[in-house]
Parts: sequence; C-alpha cells; structure tokens
Amino acid sequence: MSRVYVIGDKDTGVLFVLLNPLRAAIVPLAEVEKYASQHGKSTDAAFGDVAAAIQGLILKTDGVDVPAADPLVHETFRSLVAGGTTVTDAAFCFVSEVDSSDWQSFRHGFPPIEPAIAAVLASPGGDVPEVPLKGPGD
Repeated sequence: MSRVYVIGDKDTGVLFVLLNPLRAAIVPLAEVEKYASQHGKSTDAAFGDVAAAIQGLILKTDGVDVPAADPLVHETFRSLVAGGTTVTDAAFCFVSEVDSSDWQSFRHGFPPIEPAIAAVLASPGGDVPEVPLKGPGD
C-alpha cells in the first residue's frame, strides 16, 4: 500500500503525491481551467469533477468497503467541492508561498519541526528522508 496525498488548491491546481516510492504530479490551474472551458463548466465545477474522481479512485483502491461507496455520497462530494466547499480527509493542509531562503535562520524557533526543516534544506531531491520531531528539551 502507498499513502496518497492530493491537495486541490484553487490558486495553483491539484498536487498528487504518492509515497513508497515517492512519485508526484501536478495538474496546473491553467489545465483545470482549460478542462472547465472545454466542458462548459465553471472552474469550481471542474475542481468538483477532479475531487469526485479522486474520491472514487480512493474508494476503489483503498481495500476498505465503506458506505461512502454509495453513488449518492459520491455525487454529494462532487457537489460540495463544485459549490466551493473545502473537503479534506487530512488532519491539516497548508498551502502557502514562502521564501525558504530564511528557513535556515528561523528553523531554531520551531522546535518540533527543526529536523524536518534541516532535512528539506539539505535535500538535493530524489530520496525523501524520514526525520524525527524535536521536543523542547532535545
């Protein structure tokens, strides 16, 4: 099994990240808008289509038969996203633009994620290291 993360960002597009091994792809906002235009839909409705497709794919491949596989639930999910509602199964999701050039100097002010920031800054790409969290006294 692989863990999948799909982040739909209405300012950027849709990011797909699959772990074990790491694989990623992005559908840029321009492609979402192109799809919407080609199908006579709003951009929100196109995001709804993407969200419904992802939800359907996950239901078919997660190995768990749950009530959410009901077609009515599937259409409700599509409608929620198409209507602009944010829907997520993640504990949290941050989407932001940052200037990571300052991360080296700021990372010591954020103890739990200091090792993760150090690993991100040192990573040349490719492998994704596993790092611990740092406690206040560590």
